[in-house]
Amino acid sequence: GLSLERAGNVDLDLFWQLASNSVEIRTSAAKKLTLSLAEAASAHEGEGICPDLSYSLKRLVRGLASSRDGAREGFCIALIQVLRTRKEIDPIELFNLMLDQLQVPKGSTSQEEKECHFGRLFACRSFIQAGLCTITPKAAKRALKESAHEELLSWKVMQELLRLHKIKSYMSEACLDTLVRLLRLVPDDLFTAAFAPRLDELWKDAEPPTLHPDLLHVYLVVEQRRNPGRTPPALQASRLPLLADTLKVSSAAHPRVHGIWTTLFTAILQGYAAAADGGGGGEAA
Repeated sequence: GLSLERAGNVDLDLFWQLASNSVEIRTSAAKKLTLSLAEAASAHEGEGICPDLSYSLKRLVRGLASSRDGAREGFCIALIQVLRTRKEIDPIELFNLMLDQLQVPKGSTSQEEKECHFGRLFACRSFIQAGLCTITPKAAKRALKESAHEELLSWKVMQELLRLHKIKSYMSEACLDTLVRLLRLVPDDLFTAAFAPRLDELWKDAEPPTLHPDLLHVYLVVEQRRNPGRTPPALQASRLPLLADTLKVSSAAHPRVHGIWTTLFTAILQGYAAAADGGGGGEAA
């Protein structure tokens, strides 16, 4: 398991360097920590998680909640590198460690709450980028056969992102953009049988074109996965006028472009291509 006890061989200065404003210093510290943990793990081979690795995971997860200098970026990079190289880490234990270490303390300030929420978001992104949420065909088949999809890290991360996106409006876009990245890793059969029905709950009482742009982005991705090459119902020509207000809201962060636009143009162009090929792409936009 992942012990929270202090390890004696970890260079604590590396954790301070991970929070540096310098990209070079942060990157170097992440590399040194990863190599150090590889050596420590090698010395404890066959004995489970070594103390240095267990301790460092705790520090790295907690560091994701820090708003000091470049801490969040540095700890995120280090965590991703460690997770990519240390295959002995149990993903579910790690997820539970994250839930434990990034709880909002009782009587906390709004700033402390915000830091914990962003820490959890960055942890979820780290799990995805490190490859922990990739589902093998064997795991997908088992999850379908035994209705065990809720045991998958991908499912737990999805649920956490859906919870976080509702907490504050400033969390929504980043959380749902991360969710879109996650959904692309889910095999088709498992996506259709388990993930899509859960996501359908988000818009069951709404007219999809009128959804907030963050949710509309997820809706379009779900529909594209469900019916590849077809224009989603919300983008059919007769319903496009309903999108106007939603797309206006998506430009609030100008000049940064909301992620919905890439997905939107892809869906429309795929619909045109399918219609031109006689593939039944539906009413072209």
